[in-house]
Amino acid sequence: RLAHPLEAGRDLRVDLKPTELGWSVAAKVDDGNDWNVTVQDSAAQWRIVGRLRAGEHAVRLAPALPAQ
Repeated sequence: RLAHPLEAGRDLRVDLKPTELGWSVAAKVDDGNDWNVTVQDSAAQWRIVGRLRAGEHAVRLAPALPAQ
């Protein structure tokens, strides 16, 4: 899920696919602003989060909660 930081109506949901270089998706995303990114499994048992900065095309993801 790509959540627009100010306008929920602009949020996007995409499905990632495995590639030889990792996981990716071809999607038209407005690169003029930042996006809050959440990746989770289909059962919503885990999630990783990050922030896609304006003008960038990749995001660094980390666990939503620190390891215990």
